[in-house]
Amino acid sequence: TYRRARDLWAPNGADIGKLWQDKRDRAWNLKRLQDAKITVVDQADLRAKAKDGGVPDEGVELLIELLTAQPTPNGADAHKRLLAGDLPNAVEICTFTGRGGSLLQDLGRTFKRRTVDYQGRLLRFVGEGWPKEWRVLEVRTTARE
Repeated sequence: TYRRARDLWAPNGADIGKLWQDKRDRAWNLKRLQDAKITVVDQADLRAKAKDGGVPDEGVELLIELLTAQPTPNGADAHKRLLAGDLPNAVEICTFTGRGGSLLQDLGRTFKRRTVDYQGRLLRFVGEGWPKEWRVLEVRTTARE
């Protein structure tokens, strides 16, 4: 789970607040968590390791954005509501296309950035209490090198 206030990831249920001392520096606090056998990932380390692994700067920023995005209050329970029979008034689907997108191609120990065209579909639920944001239902590359 990403802990925005500490700029790090920790296991679900790990109560790092009991060990973290704001008056101490970050290195001391990270060592204290390590000594308590709480494995955390520091965002600065994640950035450095991704770059060392060949992920370009744009890819690192996209990775961080995807990992730290906060769901909307109603977004997290949409599937539970659907399974429980609490249906929206409507479901809207919209197609989209684009040119000049970036695709990170895994080459083993490094990544290569490719420019691609793409297409996909967006989905949005309509109704009281349902999230208003469009969500990516599907995206795929269509051409280019």
